Amino acid sequence: MEQQLSDYFFNCNEIALYVNGVPKIVDKQILEEPLKQLTDKSYFSPAFGVSIHKLTIESMKKGYWIEFRFNEEQSFAEMPFSKLLIQILPDMYGFNVVRFYNNEYTGRCFYLNLNTTSTKFYDFLTTL
Repeated sequence: MEQQLSDYFFNCNEIALYVNGVPKIVDKQILEEPLKQLTDKSYFSPAFGVSIHKLTIESMKKGYWIEFRFNEEQSFAEMPFSKLLIQILPDMYGFNVVRFYNNEYTGRCFYLNLNTTSTKFYDFLTTL
């Protein structure tokens, strides 16, 4: 079976949750089931936007962001990355997945279309 974009969320080495710019490492097992529910039947689309490192870092100072970290470079849709970053907002049916590559959040993003709203997952994050 072909690897899906959301599979990378479960195969990372470490997960950091940023809340208003403050990161903390989160146990992958705590996130596994809620993340599976969020990404069930999700599918990848090319994103129209690109990430600009300075703007992304500034944006991470507000709200909830999840960073999936890998020990070695990965690639999906012929686009390499060593981290993936998503902003979690309530009532979203998809989000950009920002790539960290060459020590920057830069370049084309992925887009993940969800089969459900992100509200339940967002509410879960607020309890961590």
